Amino acid sequence: MSDTIKQGVNVNMGVRSNLQVLHSLKEAKEARRITYREVSEKTGVAASTISAFMNDKVSLFYAETIDRLCVFYSCEPGDIIVRVPDESERIAA
Repeated sequence: MSDTIKQGVNVNMGVRSNLQVLHSLKEAKEARRITYREVSEKTGVAASTISAFMNDKVSLFYAETIDRLCVFYSCEPGDIIVRVPDESERIAA
């Protein structure tokens, strides 16, 4: 199967969600707890999807979802999705 699937990208082992870090930074900056429910209500992204991002269990990244999260967290797509080199790339470097 191709890495590109319609509007999303099939997750390779080296692609990770960094949303938990962004979420923690936003909570610290605003000095309050922010629930997944609040994020869901303000972004229109399902709470289950927020949870999947927070727990790095996302299997497909949709542009619209990333865009909505970027607006809420005041960030860029590369802040939410990060690529971590796999072991063979680390050894080769």
